[in-house]
Amino acid sequence: MKRILLTLAVFWLGADAFAQGTLIFANLAPGVNAPVTNELTGARLVTVNFLADLYFSNTTNAPTDSLTAAGFNVAFSTITSGGGGGYFLGGTRTVSGAAGPIEAQVRIWDSQFGSTYEAARAAGGFSRFSSPIVMALAIPPAPPPALVGLTFVPEPSSFALAALAVVLVLHRKSRLAGPRN
Repeated sequence: MKRILLTLAVFWLGADAFAQGTLIFANLAPGVNAPVTNELTGARLVTVNFLADLYFSNTTNAPTDSLTAAGFNVAFSTITSGGGGGYFLGGTRTVSGAAGPIEAQVRIWDSQFGSTYEAARAAGGFSRFSSPIVMALAIPPAPPPALVGLTFVPEPSSFALAALAVVLVLHRKSRLAGPRN
């Protein structure tokens, strides 16, 4: 009897150590409607060149630069009818090495500039990221949760930053020149 209990305890602890939680990796799901747009045009992303990946940490207050890529690399939907576009629909995904509550962030990039978010960003390609959210992963057979609370942080384009710099320089120059008579 002791041997059976010991075997069950080791199995239970071992299963917990290798637990893998699931979630619905999509920005259009029950409780989630967070389309991604291009800041310059306001148009929703609709080409398969754009990819989305989940970055996560088992620590729920981790700095975002320490999050680990899940490796989902889901392409965006190309359906534009009915107000579509701007959505990645990755379905139920397993987050390897994570169970229970996690800190999660979605990062998006143009794959023409790199195969990862970091590479595309370094090459100057389009990249966006969501605000981090804390969520509890499901352990099957429990139903997977959606990315409720997902919102994307607008990143200023280089054009917008250059325009702001010109405005600031002109403003400063006019203040230094003083009033004109």
